[in-house]
Amino acid sequence: MCNVTTSPPLLTAFAGIFPVMSYLHVPAKMSRPLWLMMGTCFLVDTSDIPTTSWAKKSPFVFLTSSHTFLPWQWMPDPSALKIPEDYRKARYITGRLMMADTSSGRAVATHTYTVSPLRFHPTLDVCALSMSGAESDAFRTLLKQRQQEKYFTLSPTDAAQGTSIVVSGYRGIGRLGELDTLDASVLSKLSKEDQASLLAELQNVEGKQEFNACGLRVARKGVAVTTHGLCYNGMSGAPAQLSSLNATSGLGGDGGMERRGVCDGVLYGYAHQHEKEDAYPAEERGYIGYVPSTAILDWLREG
Repeated sequence: MCNVTTSPPLLTAFAGIFPVMSYLHVPAKMSRPLWLMMGTCFLVDTSDIPTTSWAKKSPFVFLTSSHTFLPWQWMPDPSALKIPEDYRKARYITGRLMMADTSSGRAVATHTYTVSPLRFHPTLDVCALSMSGAESDAFRTLLKQRQQEKYFTLSPTDAAQGTSIVVSGYRGIGRLGELDTLDASVLSKLSKEDQASLLAELQNVEGKQEFNACGLRVARKGVAVTTHGLCYNGMSGAPAQLSSLNATSGLGGDGGMERRGVCDGVLYGYAHQHEKEDAYPAEERGYIGYVPSTAILDWLREG
């Protein structure tokens, strides 16, 4: 595991990346929002995007994984979630972005901002989030105060095979980072004692995310093998960056002062989890999957 929580300068270098959580709330049907998933999101630079694009409709646009906000669309059996089909609508979904403590790398549950799904990619596991209103003004002010106002541009070229990339995001702390939350049978695999303990832990998960980074090597487009550290649950939606771009991607310890970063893709999890098992060679079934930036650019530019 690549433990970066002991290095505050490195944490500030990864400005523009945030822990996020999704919630389901059906008015008049639910007394309070139901926590769905934890993930990671990051700020996207929209300055070069056409003014007619949907991405220009929000003062801030974040990218993350689609399954963090619509998990049922990425499960073999959506009914296993025990969420009524009538409730599985994007309009009932909202999110909370949290700031992280720059000395510990942990999410601060009392320091949150509301984010909403802006658009879901029609076929890929990536979506855009928006923040608007007074919250966006307060958010911008805080970013500037903390010198963390950083935006990522999407690379127009694919990372070559054998290239080293770095994924930096927010994992769930302890077991929350080790469990596959898209696996509805996860509880049945535990003892009764562990089930009770986990269910109690799941009642209050806000703030239970911490910064983590891992190194990968590109095996082929959208597929990479871990070389340093590990990727954990909660890191879906994190940006993948070429490690050779240290000067611009924030890996050079710039303390967050560099306002632009280059993103080569959006992490979604295991490479084979959205495909039939026989679609990947056996040796790749533990590989990490990411949506290449080249597959996202045209979508961002749409009107």
